[in-house]
Order: sequence, then C-alpha cells, then structure tokens
Amino acid sequence: MRPPALSMRRPAGLVIAAVLLLSGCTSAPAADPVATPTATPSATTTPTPTPPAPAAGVVAFGGDCANVLTEEQVEEILGAGALPFSEWMANYDPDYRAPASSPLERAGGIDCRWMAADDAEGLPEGVTQIGILAMPTDAAGGEEVALLADARCDPQYDATNCRLGRTSGATWVMARVGAYIETPPDELLVAALDAAEANLAEYPAPVAATREASWWAIRDCDELGEAIDLADFLGPDYRSGYWEGSPQHENFLLEAAGVGQFCQWSSDSSAIPEGEEHYIVSLTLEPGGHWRWTDLAADNRLPADVRGAKDAIRFSTAETDRIASGTTWATDGINVLQVGVEGGHVDVRIAERVLAEMG
Repeated sequence: MRPPALSMRRPAGLVIAAVLLLSGCTSAPAADPVATPTATPSATTTPTPTPPAPAAGVVAFGGDCANVLTEEQVEEILGAGALPFSEWMANYDPDYRAPASSPLERAGGIDCRWMAADDAEGLPEGVTQIGILAMPTDAAGGEEVALLADARCDPQYDATNCRLGRTSGATWVMARVGAYIETPPDELLVAALDAAEANLAEYPAPVAATREASWWAIRDCDELGEAIDLADFLGPDYRSGYWEGSPQHENFLLEAAGVGQFCQWSSDSSAIPEGEEHYIVSLTLEPGGHWRWTDLAADNRLPADVRGAKDAIRFSTAETDRIASGTTWATDGINVLQVGVEGGHVDVRIAERVLAEMG
C-alpha cells in the first residue's frame, strides 16, 4: 500500500508454423486386377508456442541513457552545456560513482536524467533538469499510467517535479522536469516525450524479467513495521511514513512492477524520554535484486555479520556530538534489502528481523 503522505501488454505475437504432411503412394502389382487406393494427401497446421520472455528481461532503449536522448536532442530541450546527471555530479564531487545498475531494470525499465547548465537560457522558470523513464506498459501499472496521462506537478522535499506519461506501443514513457516549478511546462514535457519516442523504434521493446516464486512480495509498510516489532527500537508511538518529503511516482512504479519498495519509520520525538535514542529508519526492499549485489558492494563497504543473510555489507559513521548513522545491505541470495538508520547503529538488528519476516 502507498504511504498516506501521497496517493505512477505488450501483446504477445503468435507464430504459426505450417507443416505439410505428405503420405506416400503405393500401387498393387500389375497382375492384381484391383488397384490399391491411393492415400489422400493431408495438410495440418501445428501452432508453435509463444516463446517465453527472457528470464532477465529486456531493458528499454538497450539499457543505455545515450540511446534515450541524443546529445543534440538534450541540448535542444535544455540548452547548450546540458550534461548527463553523472557527469554533472562529478563536477561537484570528484569521488561520485554513478550506480551501474538500478532495480528498475528488472522490470525492463530505464530512468535517465540530464542537468541544464547554470547559465542556460530560454527555459521555463525554475526548470533545471529533465528526466526520461521508460518501461513496459504492462509493468508500469494501470493506476500510474492513468494518473500521469495528464501533466501534473508534485512536491519532493523543498522542490517540485512535473511529469507527463505516454504509451507508445508496448512501451510507456514518462518525461520529468524539475526542480522549482509552479505549473507544468507542457511544451517542454511534450518535446522530451516526442524526442524519446522518435528513438524507440531503434531498439527492442522492453520486457520485464520473469518473476520467480522466490522473489519477495511487496508489503504494506505499516503491517511490516508491526511484524518486525519496530516499537522495540522506536518506541510504542513511532510514526510510519516519510520523516520529511513524500513518496514519488517512481516509488509507486517500482511497487507496481514488484521490483522495489521503500518504507520509512521514525520515533515520536515528543514521546521519547530525555536521554533515550531517537531513530529514523529507512528500508528498501528489492525482490529478485541479488543480480545487483556486485554493484552494491563496489564501494568501500565492510563485510557485516547479519544473521540469516547469505551475504551482507555495512557502512557507518562514527559516534559524534551530532548524529551517528549506519546502513546495512543484506541478501538471501535472491532478494536484497537495505536498512539505513539515522540516530544510531541498530541497522544490523533491524535487517535481521526483516530477513526473518520476509522469509
């Protein structure tokens, strides 16, 4: 279920192979006055089963953001000097490492972003970036597809993202612009969708990966918090939902596709006795997400001892006068979870409870 803070087929082709079955003809010896009847040739058609979808799926646009929009198209939309987000981010943080994978890929999806130059001209007021998300229409979920058929803007912390979606054959494409906007910049959204759609035909249609029975199911965040007894850590009056900000349509798309979920809970600061810990807990679930483990473990994270996990890694900040934090990633060999805790180092213990609950 969605947090209360905010309420986002490919038709399979059937190939028929016609097989002509011919019977042989035989005749009696000449001395036999009665000729043996000739077998009548017959023809039958045998349907060939529709080939199954690739187990790993097919990612939209060949899985490369450079295929979604060309450099020329990006500059036509955002102006000269626009950059892919990873390049733009590297200018501010030389140590930044762009993730090599995304849980959306399991749903056959791709999500790309480009940033306008600081001195870009001619953009609608407040527009600093543009994004394109594409995925199989049947994986996106009817609710989000319908909701984003008309342009709309939604808050994201202290900024705003405006979105517009469009179905193109078996692919659903969404354009997203931000970040300080009051009304949807319709022309810009449509221009971005037109440009991306023009490139679609060059690549195979996206297909979601085959879901396995061993993948975790999407859970209601309130119910999951109770199931793992979060009150043991956060106090009996803990809050379920975002500490600040609100869930985004991208979160709902991951849930609809069954490949990702985000939950957040926090202590009720007014009910925590003086001197006791106040925590903010963030949980990300990735059903079938073990394929990303090498990418997740690529940074300088240390091995962790998490009961019930096949593998686990962890990153933490040292205790200071401010806020200590810890983040644990754990996998059962098929699924992946991430638990981040602001306020203390109880992430390992919570990760163990989630693993046990999810089975």
